[in-house]
Amino acid sequence: MCALRILVLEGADAQVESLAEVALQFAVEIARAPAPSPFGLTFTFVDPEGYAVTVRDAS
Repeated sequence: MCALRILVLEGADAQVESLAEVALQFAVEIARAPAPSPFGLTFTFVDPEGYAVTVRDAS
């Protein structure tokens, strides 16, 4: 049986872009580059256990 796990972090647009840049500096896999979405600016990275983590604009 597979459990669905979702984690969404929120921040301001500038924080979303800054976090994406920091992730790249530490060789974190970016699954989806920062881009506008219905939920504001978002990007998704892969954590060490392989889970996708989405960061989005809080507004």
